[in-house]
Amino acid sequence: MLARSILKMFSTSFAPLAATPRALLPADLAPQIEARHAHIYRTLLNAVYIAGVAILKQNEESRAAAEANIAATLDELEASLQG
Repeated sequence: MLARSILKMFSTSFAPLAATPRALLPADLAPQIEARHAHIYRTLLNAVYIAGVAILKQNEESRAAAEANIAATLDELEASLQG
């Protein structure tokens, strides 16, 4: 996915330019990072798009389902950040 590619690029190609090189995509965490990104894309970013289209098309059922996905994902992310 794109996010992983950007992190990999910063960690490799641009590493010589950094004053303090950092491993932005550690190999042991790459699968978890990719899975989290895919989940956020599917349940948050795509749901925002779906909600917007549903509003334009006046489709209350699709809007409500998308909003439920958005709220659930935000709650999940908040819980994971709080530990």
